[in-house]
Amino acid sequence: EVQPFLTSLLDGYNLCLMAYGQTGSGKTYSMLGSDLEELSMNRQSPDQPESDFTLPDHASHGLVPRAVNEVFRLIKERGKDSQLSANIAVMEIYNNEIYDLLQYGSPKCHLASGEEDPTPTLTRYPVHNMEDVMRHICQGLRRRAEVSTLVHDHSSRSHLIVTLSLVTMSPQHTAPAPTVNSPLRYSTRSDSPSG
Repeated sequence: EVQPFLTSLLDGYNLCLMAYGQTGSGKTYSMLGSDLEELSMNRQSPDQPESDFTLPDHASHGLVPRAVNEVFRLIKERGKDSQLSANIAVMEIYNNEIYDLLQYGSPKCHLASGEEDPTPTLTRYPVHNMEDVMRHICQGLRRRAEVSTLVHDHSSRSHLIVTLSLVTMSPQHTAPAPTVNSPLRYSTRSDSPSG
């Protein structure tokens, strides 16, 4: 269902994939898949690099890994002349504060109102394939704030926002000069105060 929109992403349009629902309703499962949901719950060392990360079988992938895989397939299909690069940012909104989940200690980010980039201090990493993206998402998930509820032992009680930005370089410039920045955002939101 999402595939036709992904081509528009490469043409410079923004795209947002969002899951909304009560705690325990399956937002993370639908967006990431069963195996990645389990990986994200392993919180024994949230700041340990994901160097040994292996992506589970394609059959258990959720919407986000499938969409990201398609984005990188489309980039490859366009060839080297397309001059596209990609980067990822992972943040959460918890108690009305924005936290950078790709930075050690998950520091607060400050909004810059009126700027083209409202979160200039947010950490962004270059990514080259689905495995890179999912490695960073998993690391971010392990750093999320968590509170146990009546429904779910590992409720995040926060809003997770993952942004995959595609930057197109202008072919007439010899130095990198970004001309199009198209974010693909994945977001989960729980709307159940009682849990």
